[in-house]
Amino acid sequence: MSTGLKNIKSIRNRIYQLPKDNFSKEVLVPCFSVASNVRGAFGWFSSEFLGEVAEGLTVFIEKNIENKNSIELLISPMLFETDRRMLTGVSECCQWAFDRIQIALNKAHSPTAGALENYATECLGWLVKEGILNLKIAVPHADSNFHPKVWVFSDGMDSVVARGSANATGRALSTAVEHMDVNCSWTDSDRVNQTKDMVDCWFNGQTIEKVVDLPEALRLQLIELAPTTKPSRSAYEKIIKFMTSSRATLVVPETLLWETGIFKHQGEAVKAWEKADRCGLLEMATGSGKTKTALIAASRLHNDLQGPLLVIISAPTNILVSQWEIEVLNFKGVPRMVSKASSSARRQLYQVIFGKIGRGNCVEVLITTNNHFKSKPFIDTLVELKSKNPTLKVLHIADESHSLGAEGCIEVLQRADDLFTYRLGLSATPIRQYDEEGTDRILSYFKKVVYEFGLDKAIGVCLVPYDYFFDIAYLDSDEVGEFLKLSKQISRLAASNSIDNDIKSNETLKTLLIKRRKISECAASKIVVVREIMDKYGRSHIPTLIYVSSKDPGQMESVLTLLKELDISVSRITEHETANPIELARRIEAFKNGAVDILIAKKVLDEGVDIPCIKQAVFLASTSVEREWIQRRGRILRLAPDKAFATIRDILALPSPDVFGASEESVRRFIYNELSRIRAFAEYARNAGDVLLKISEIQTMFRIGIINES
Repeated sequence: MSTGLKNIKSIRNRIYQLPKDNFSKEVLVPCFSVASNVRGAFGWFSSEFLGEVAEGLTVFIEKNIENKNSIELLISPMLFETDRRMLTGVSECCQWAFDRIQIALNKAHSPTAGALENYATECLGWLVKEGILNLKIAVPHADSNFHPKVWVFSDGMDSVVARGSANATGRALSTAVEHMDVNCSWTDSDRVNQTKDMVDCWFNGQTIEKVVDLPEALRLQLIELAPTTKPSRSAYEKIIKFMTSSRATLVVPETLLWETGIFKHQGEAVKAWEKADRCGLLEMATGSGKTKTALIAASRLHNDLQGPLLVIISAPTNILVSQWEIEVLNFKGVPRMVSKASSSARRQLYQVIFGKIGRGNCVEVLITTNNHFKSKPFIDTLVELKSKNPTLKVLHIADESHSLGAEGCIEVLQRADDLFTYRLGLSATPIRQYDEEGTDRILSYFKKVVYEFGLDKAIGVCLVPYDYFFDIAYLDSDEVGEFLKLSKQISRLAASNSIDNDIKSNETLKTLLIKRRKISECAASKIVVVREIMDKYGRSHIPTLIYVSSKDPGQMESVLTLLKELDISVSRITEHETANPIELARRIEAFKNGAVDILIAKKVLDEGVDIPCIKQAVFLASTSVEREWIQRRGRILRLAPDKAFATIRDILALPSPDVFGASEESVRRFIYNELSRIRAFAEYARNAGDVLLKISEIQTMFRIGIINES
């Protein structure tokens, strides 16, 4: 390694033309490697930029043994005039800038960012934690902006400055047409000193409104990103080696037992799919390892083909997309994330695929959401790829494949024969309840269910046994009045409807049913029952998941208030947290390590989030969709250390049996349907006999035994 800036052979007075000249490799990285002080001033920076300077940060940390060196960055993400017009004061400008910075950091450290971005944010966290990095915000005067692009590197003797048009963004440093003018103190001291004076002026708050420090919350967030051990050159080189591997592949981990032991059903599923010409559905319980099973199947397919394979994985949510990325990495694959990429990033991604997929024995893995999977640009890209590579084999793995039965996916499914050579559907519940057309679309696409491994087989093998209890919370007088009013309207409308009582085609009837269910799901007395459960079991620090209604946010707030009154640690998981991977990971980790006893959620945890440590669940709300019942049980029953069994507690809200007439069939049918759900949850419970006896007593109480299950 060179001992000073003057000894770096690639650095000289010159103008770099980007992207033709490799400014990062020739200037930024070597300067980071020897400078004792680095200063930068930028109008904006991005998560991709962090990946560009990851190597420089690595060597800066590695040589910074006694923390005598420093990095100072002055940024102001207020680039556009429209942004400036929206802001009225300095404090508002500051908060806006802080928000932009946080977005970039969250993006860089999210599971869907690149490995280099993830690593670079950890380096930043380490530098902040050690007091080496000082990040400041420049607030420009009104009707102006702060838009420099300047680097200043010093080693104590010499300095190198670089200024030009390239912002601190990944695109600016790698693909955009930009220029950077470099000057060295040993050959042009005047230009270097002028530049250093100019940067000093900005850092001192001259010619701009003010300079503010990074807020404490953001500083702490950066510190939380710091790894437990110091980032090292070897860690960086492992990432580079992985990213530049000439032959992408999928390798089944040696430690994965999938043909013997408790997960031997995975091997059975793979062989059943292969026997069906590698086209079919795997109906496997949540927690049985569907993701690993699919990647084992993909790996074996690639080995058999001995040629290029494109694997496209689609999933309904970004949470699932992120979890697939992790699993593909475990199989030594190179996951390419499509769903969260910008349009320009997608074009670059497709160019990579076009360039590599036709060469040699490689396997490319694209992971995306259903929304992008069914989009016209994505389909058109696949059509173009197939036209240029007509012999290319494509495998489509559809996670939660029942979701593909929706109307929006029909175009993709209709063109499947032209696009996908092999198809593998994964679902605990492939049949779409109340949707025969959607079910037909799925079965037409995947041909048939080729393997089944339901809850009955999974419990006691790869899922823990469970006990099931339910309590009744009676509706209050106001709730009963509205409930009975809606029930009478439902009865009249159902009687006048077509003979098959097709709820799907009657929007008025659907609206009435939703309103009535909301009363049941959000009954005030359910909070009283929750208090009773918490008084009994909430103090024992059992990792608990509480499901609340998605129909009224007030119920979640009521439960949160109750738990805080009882001094029970709780954290909520809503759409807001699932949209922020870092925040979601932080809350789940706090739950796993015991810092939080209870997670409270709506439907967002039904598909995707893997939290095996849950030992107890409390249901304040549940729909009439059987798929939800199966998924929720599978989520709660996953194997975990020190987890011999799980407990499910259900709260059923009903009107008192003496407040409606025996002829009110709509009410009795509602109660019967609720008890059907209770019966389904009790089916595989250890205490099923006790639950069924209690159901029988309630049926007698409400006089509903004469109702047919149909």
